[in-house]
Amino acid sequence: MRIVFVLIFLISCSVCSQEKEVRSVKEKEGLEVGVDIDQQDPNMDALYKKGPYLVYDCRTRHWVCTKELEYKRCQRQRKESLLDYDDKLPCATFDIFDKRQDCWKRQQELTDVGKYEQFCLHPSKVENRLTF
Repeated sequence: MRIVFVLIFLISCSVCSQEKEVRSVKEKEGLEVGVDIDQQDPNMDALYKKGPYLVYDCRTRHWVCTKELEYKRCQRQRKESLLDYDDKLPCATFDIFDKRQDCWKRQQELTDVGKYEQFCLHPSKVENRLTF
């Protein structure tokens, strides 16, 4: 019985020290302890990083809260597409929020509503324009 108790004690000490080590590494890297690490990763994919700028990507048909760099890239690409009279536009920029979490809440609301393909078409191609 004593052997079982000693083994359980040693295993619990080992687990406890491992948890402390993981917590220490997370704190050094600026990660929030107890939060899913995927939610803390600033990169969403090759195109976007998480941020407070709301964009609709017309190519992949989804809302995204991204950084200022990607927001400005979208503005530039959209302007070029409008000048070139492209039928389909690459993206549309919308709101800028103080916090990424506020952008994410708005993104969720818009995702639940449905598709907004009107602002992905050149204005000359849209009959019933959607207004925000």
